[in-house]
Amino acid sequence: MDSILSSIALMMKNIWDSFAFQPRLVEPQWFSVTIADEGIGINELVLVEDRDAGFGYVDRFGHVVIECQYDWATPFVEGVAQVGKWIDDDYYEYYIDTTGNEINLMMN
Repeated sequence: MDSILSSIALMMKNIWDSFAFQPRLVEPQWFSVTIADEGIGINELVLVEDRDAGFGYVDRFGHVVIECQYDWATPFVEGVAQVGKWIDDDYYEYYIDTTGNEINLMMN
């Protein structure tokens, strides 16, 4: 449990350091940062929101892994997240893996 809390604290510090303590007046890089209720695993991604570009994901060091491109998204849980986006006049919801590839979760 302590290692999980340490990982979360380090990840949040790295994300915070990436935008909060700039010597000049700049807007923060992310509008919001969301972590799943279960916490963040060593390889899990963190959901971030950019006011202009939408939702995307960063690693625990704050590096962008999946560009902000979704109109709606959930945090990753066990390597899967649900996302949604408008394409023309149609809204699509689907699941993605930690590389941003669409995955099929249909049960046989």
